[in-house]
Amino acid sequence: MFEIIKYAIVSIATTLLRGFPFPCKTGMIKIGNPNKNSPVFLTTNFALTVERVKKALKGTNCYLLIASSHGINVWCSATGGHFTNHDVISILKVSGIEKVVSHRNVVLPQLAATGIESKVISKKTGWNVIWGPVYAKDIPEFIKSGFKKTPQMREVKFPLMQRIEIAIMWAFPFSI
Repeated sequence: MFEIIKYAIVSIATTLLRGFPFPCKTGMIKIGNPNKNSPVFLTTNFALTVERVKKALKGTNCYLLIASSHGINVWCSATGGHFTNHDVISILKVSGIEKVVSHRNVVLPQLAATGIESKVISKKTGWNVIWGPVYAKDIPEFIKSGFKKTPQMREVKFPLMQRIEIAIMWAFPFSI
């Protein structure tokens, strides 16, 4: 019950104030009961993104690395230079993840590709970057398919609910 309430509060607060950085703690989170063969996912420290990714990964045994983006969402931070190769390299090196898994594959959000160079990450860390789906809600299907994306998982869409979120985000701070 606590998780549902926390998710609702974070979702409402970060939707209303989405135009502002909303950072959460960086580091490594265990989801479920991961082992040395469990997948490793990486996202930015925008609170709403972290909550949505954790929700999508519920029921999966994996590790989630949260890298610094100064509290800005994945797409904006990667495009704007707030989420860079350095941030990915840093979390891979300081989190201790290399000590708990036997592989060197990390799943990054596809929308981070605007500012992250997978070849640089691989060269400097030895980790192989796998580009995940655009939306966190597609992660369970992405895992089931053996980490393969369908064409729909590659598309950025702006459905009505997303448009409403953005409209609220723009209207709320300015109406105060």
